[in-house]
Amino acid sequence: MILLARVIHVIIGLFFISCLVYLFISAFSRELTFWTYFSFISISLEGLLLLANKGECPLTLFQNQLGDNKGFFDLFLPNKALPYVIPVFTILTTLAVILIFFKHFYN
Repeated sequence: MILLARVIHVIIGLFFISCLVYLFISAFSRELTFWTYFSFISISLEGLLLLANKGECPLTLFQNQLGDNKGFFDLFLPNKALPYVIPVFTILTTLAVILIFFKHFYN
């Protein structure tokens, strides 16, 4: 069960990372598509969910209930890097949105 929870968590995590990558692709290609809006809304909802859970991913909390003490980024990053993950992704998302705004509306 723990392995299944980790696999699902990795798939969802990769989905959100791909949404972030797509926002940068949209910014540099200067194209606003359905997928740009879909990515933005998906990341925004995830951000609200993290905010509501005080920075903790609900899937990590679920994994903890199963007896697994590792979240998504715990699988790939050293413990020293973990406190910086959410702030870095927040900055990257904000940067992507700013780039989309300026590249699309001011050029």
